[in-house]
Amino acid sequence: GASAEAEGDILSDNTQIIENDGGALTMEGLPLTGGNASNGGAVRSSDYDALTIVDSTIRGNYAEYTAGGVYALGDLIVQNSVISDNVAGDDGGGIFSASGVEVTDSQVTDNRAGNEGGGILAISEVSSGDVTITNSVIAGNVAADEGGGGVHTTFGDITITGSQLTGNT
Repeated sequence: GASAEAEGDILSDNTQIIENDGGALTMEGLPLTGGNASNGGAVRSSDYDALTIVDSTIRGNYAEYTAGGVYALGDLIVQNSVISDNVAGDDGGGIFSASGVEVTDSQVTDNRAGNEGGGILAISEVSSGDVTITNSVIAGNVAADEGGGGVHTTFGDITITGSQLTGNT
């Protein structure tokens, strides 16, 4: 598939800040704040190719249903980034993926989901739904109803290495 790269300045106070409907997407050095959408308050990648987020901050976004911060149908890779203070009315306060999620050297903190997966929700609709967290902090996230305050996966494995998971409810 096609691919796109985005680098840049502060993108804030929009409806949905970035929507990708085709091909792999790499976002680097982007602060995304104040997004508001039905699904994917800041970023929605509706293609099954990978979404990669590097050196970015996704903070203070809202989704009426799923993924206050990041919504990805394909695999999601987060490196050296902050996903914080995002809210989803239903599932995946910080991150939602229908595939696998890799979080490395990052923080997923203080996100809230009305249902399940306060910090991270991987549902394994497309691929394994495995979640790998390395040298990261997953803290202060809340899943108000069905659980997985920090991390929730429906069928995949969760692997955590050198990370802190604390204060998730």
